[in-house]
Amino acid sequence: MRVTTTAPDWARPLVEQVCADYKRALPEKLQWYNTKEKHTSGHTRYSGKIHVSAGTDSWEHLPVLLHELAHWIIGRTPKGRRAGHNLAFWQLVAQLNAKHGDLGLAFKREVSLATEWRPGTRKTAVAVFAERGYRDEN
Repeated sequence: MRVTTTAPDWARPLVEQVCADYKRALPEKLQWYNTKEKHTSGHTRYSGKIHVSAGTDSWEHLPVLLHELAHWIIGRTPKGRRAGHNLAFWQLVAQLNAKHGDLGLAFKREVSLATEWRPGTRKTAVAVFAERGYRDEN
């Protein structure tokens, strides 16, 4: 796996560990860019790339990388479509954050800051985190 030089030291071993745990091939590339934006964002290309635009709020870096790793692990549907933000995806996000991150920070990032999601997607995320004791105040 190629990693851009701006990625933090913890990123590569985390990607390697998660992929090994779920018996998934490593992505070909982890692209990490530091931005002047406040919030961190990411996307996963199933052709082999995970991209993180790391914002100035560094607490978001780990939950966003774990979110993108959940996309990588879930992969595509049997029809070749992106699996998206379904129940299985959100359960995996919660599981990864419980094991490798901070579930409270993941909840804050995934649910509290998610204003552009479709209502059903947000509702599913809230329900998964609620099962683990986190409640949405909105």
